[in-house]
Amino acid sequence: KKEVITVEEDLTSAHLVKSATRNGGEQTFAMQDIGKAMNSLKDEYRIPFQRYFEGYKYEEIAVEMNIPIGTVKTHIHQARLGLKKYLKIYR
Repeated sequence: KKEVITVEEDLTSAHLVKSATRNGGEQTFAMQDIGKAMNSLKDEYRIPFQRYFEGYKYEEIAVEMNIPIGTVKTHIHQARLGLKKYLKIYR
């Protein structure tokens, strides 16, 4: 039996969180696809993207990779585009 959730209920209620989560199998496939998508990127795009995702600042990535900040931003942008294209089935 499905539960009916009224409009008045809090959006953070356990009912909505439960209904919004995917089952374990779907989540496993999604994580595998994300890993494949990351591995499909050129290192020059993947590494800055990973560092940025890990919380590094553009400047820190630029120093680590010995490239200009503008190049770091471009590579991160290109990584996002590549991931978006690879993972379009999840949109």
